Amino acid sequence: MADRMVKCVKLSRELPGLDRPPFKKGAFQAKDGTDFGEKIFESVSKDAWRMWLEHSKMFVNEYRLDMTSPAHQATWFRECEKYFFGEGSALPAEYKPVEQGQPAGHDHAHHHDHDHAHDHAHDHDKK
Repeated sequence: MADRMVKCVKLSRELPGLDRPPFKKGAFQAKDGTDFGEKIFESVSKDAWRMWLEHSKMFVNEYRLDMTSPAHQATWFRECEKYFFGEGSALPAEYKPVEQGQPAGHDHAHHHDHDHAHDHAHDHDKK
């Protein structure tokens, strides 16, 4: 079966579209009042959707979003809408790309003489 083509709003050219809307109908309403999943389906390519998923991983991690929380889900949807149809979803100001050779999961660069396994629960005893 041939790919369904869309004029991708993000990449500004005709590209293969998603196989189905990425969200259930009614999951989120776009600013223009349309169903957001349908809007993505009609105007976002598979390539652009993959780019958003990569970007959104950073966004979720950097802002510590709990995707089981309706408020955090709404934040994610708003960023997705900005990414495709607004001013774009910017990297958080605090975001620092992982440096080459830095262990995965260690998301900030600094050097000091203690390990991160110490117990902060007893820090108040040092006062």
